[in-house]
Order: sequence, then structure tokens, then C-alpha cells
Amino acid sequence: MTLIALLVVVLAASHLVDVWFNGSIFADHRAFLQSKRYAPDSGPCRFCDLMACWYCLLHWAVLFAALLYWGGPLLGESAGAVCKFAVWCLAAIRLSVLINIALPKRVRFERAEHQGPDHRP
Repeated sequence: MTLIALLVVVLAASHLVDVWFNGSIFADHRAFLQSKRYAPDSGPCRFCDLMACWYCLLHWAVLFAALLYWGGPLLGESAGAVCKFAVWCLAAIRLSVLINIALPKRVRFERAEHQGPDHRP
């Protein structure tokens, strides 16, 4: 294991958690799990608790990214390459987000709020 590979896995896991908690694509899923978290008819939902805690979810995201990165080659050469490529892509996206945050506000890319499916720029 190299330091670069470890950094790639950590960045990829961090991005997975960031997309889950801040991405508009998962807003409906987050709301659904939040509604089931303490549903009076079914008792506490431990899976819902896990998905609502960024610290808890990060542990599993790192494990998932590590399994993709180092375990992917067990699925075969081409599947392993696809798994590694996916982890590298997630890490690159996370790094670009972190760089964007560090930039001065006048040159930073700001994400517009979700306007709905019929919105046209």
C-alpha cells in the first residue's frame, strides 16, 4: 500500500459522504430515511441512524472505497481496473471541490440551488 493509494481512498470516501449529505440527488432518500429514523410504529432504525451520522458513515465509506480499490482486482483484470478508476474519479472530484473552496470568492465556482427538473438556464 502506498501513501498515494491511501490518500486516493480517503478522498474518495470523503466525497461519497459529502455527496450523500450535501448532494441534491440524494435529498429525497435522506428525507425518507430521516422520516423512518424514529418512526413510532417501527421503533428506532439503526440503518437510518448510520445514514444520518457523517462520522459513522465515513467509516463505512472508507471501507467501501478500500474494497473497491484493493479488492476490485479479485473480480478480474478489467473489473479491477474499472473499480480503481471509479475510486480515482471520486478522489479527483473531491480534490477539485477542496481546491474550489480554497479559492478566493471572486474566482470560485458557486453551485446554484436546485431549481427543479424544468429549469432552463
